[in-house]
Amino acid sequence: MKFVALRQTTWMAVSGEGGPELRTCSDATCSTVLIDWATTGTIDNNDYIQLRLTTSAAGGDIYSATLSVGTGADVWNATPTGDCTGSPAAGTVCADGTVYAGLSPDGNVKMYVTRCDAGMTWDGLNCTGARSLLSWNDGNTNYVDTGFLSEITGKTNTTNIATLDSNAVLAGNQPHIAVEHCNDLNQNGQTDWYLPALQELNLIYSNKDVIGNFDTSGQHYWTSTERTWNDTPAWSQDFSDGTQNFETANITNTVRCARR
Repeated sequence: MKFVALRQTTWMAVSGEGGPELRTCSDATCSTVLIDWATTGTIDNNDYIQLRLTTSAAGGDIYSATLSVGTGADVWNATPTGDCTGSPAAGTVCADGTVYAGLSPDGNVKMYVTRCDAGMTWDGLNCTGARSLLSWNDGNTNYVDTGFLSEITGKTNTTNIATLDSNAVLAGNQPHIAVEHCNDLNQNGQTDWYLPALQELNLIYSNKDVIGNFDTSGQHYWTSTERTWNDTPAWSQDFSDGTQNFETANITNTVRCARR
């Protein structure tokens, strides 16, 4: 960044996220440093400024810093790309914007989740918008058993329930809204999302602090695991304390989709 229109020595400063610093140089390659890395200083006509800051190792987060020179200011952003190859840490934001959640309970397969809950959008800094509260079925109290009870493979549950829903006769005209939300989701360039099974959601819960952006006020999250007993046909999990419950399919809970 070169300032060529300055007519006098001008004060400058940098502030923001990631501990930003600046330095001034006499040329574009900075072979001659005038002011070494600092947060404030002065700059003369035809001097150059270099800027730096430290981002997270996880990747995906936007770090913003503001450079002020005289009465003017400019903001620049730095977004690292997380490395989800090898053995990433849970909570790593991958290059496509998804978040690594851990190894699935059905074979230690890498599992990823969306950055935000259903109904919300990641704006680069936060999840914005209102969480969608979805029923497990279509809100009908006349439950139709799907027969898909796996606690470890939500991908299979989701695929099978969505296939069942495509046949209105077999599904009893009762679409399964939470499952279909994930099955139909196209986000971060990925279309293979599913509603996690009971043990998968528990893994996500165990890493909720590093994954982030969950509702921990006592709101439950749906799983794709059915429970065919005593009119309580589906499992959910409370993200305030990790309690797993079986609930009536017509009530509403929030949803976080996963993929592998």
